[in-house]
Amino acid sequence: MTPEERFTKIENALHTVSEHLAHITVQQNRLAVLEVGQEERLGRLEKGMSIVADSIDVLVGLSRRVAEMLDVQSRRLDRLEGGSGA
Repeated sequence: MTPEERFTKIENALHTVSEHLAHITVQQNRLAVLEVGQEERLGRLEKGMSIVADSIDVLVGLSRRVAEMLDVQSRRLDRLEGGSGA
């Protein structure tokens, strides 16, 4: 193999490696963009989950309050009926 042929082979190999690295860089940039998008969506999801959790806490509190009120009303009704329960 002549020096020119070796040089051409090396040049072609370097060109191939360069193209491959460029392709990898493009893919890494795409992944970075996707990662940012995923982080934003995850942040919105976490915020939504927090709102749902807060809403559940409020509903649990309201449910307890309604149960207490029903208990009070039931005791009042029992007193009005003379405690017979019927």
